[in-house]
Amino acid sequence: MSVKPIPGAEYRYLTTPVELRDAGDGVRRLTGHAAVVEVDQPIGPPDDPYWIERIRRGAFADVLNDPETAALFNHNPDIIVGRLGAGTLLLSEDERGLFSEIFPPDTQGGRDMIISVQRRDVSQMSFGFYVARGLSTWKELPDGKVHRTIEKFTKLYDVSPVTFAAFKATDVAVREARAAGEVLRDLASTEMRIGKDSLDLLYKRLAVAAL
Repeated sequence: MSVKPIPGAEYRYLTTPVELRDAGDGVRRLTGHAAVVEVDQPIGPPDDPYWIERIRRGAFADVLNDPETAALFNHNPDIIVGRLGAGTLLLSEDERGLFSEIFPPDTQGGRDMIISVQRRDVSQMSFGFYVARGLSTWKELPDGKVHRTIEKFTKLYDVSPVTFAAFKATDVAVREARAAGEVLRDLASTEMRIGKDSLDLLYKRLAVAAL
């Protein structure tokens, strides 16, 4: 994916399918999960991920009703196919994760997306988000990998049917993860426990590393 319109946003690409449905009312809609919860996912190359990430159940609770959240095609802001504030995008968090229902417009972009989904040329979902510091936690696993747990999302920018499904991260997020690993190794080397004071130190150093 080449379009990343929001500086500092993170994006996740999932292998959960997007489907075209008609509920019997003659209105076509695209449905699918843009995120899954309580599952460990590798972020970055599968054979050498930057970190392992888990989204906690309930993490989307504070961002499900933001009227600015949009549905885009391939994260392209020029192809908007729904928005929460307009009622053309519906979001909810169910047992599996972030469920989206998109009511695409009768525009060239909307029609192109519907045809691509019908042909199964496009069959995956993605979402763009922001998490404020203090709302995700980092720890080092016994095998040396870094694990991130997202407790709450601060902002949900968009959900998008996408052409390619792969886990990726922005440069800022990669720097943050690597910095987290370095700090955690420092803490372990001095036999410090990851308590409140240590976490405060971690986030202070992450803030500097992400600049």
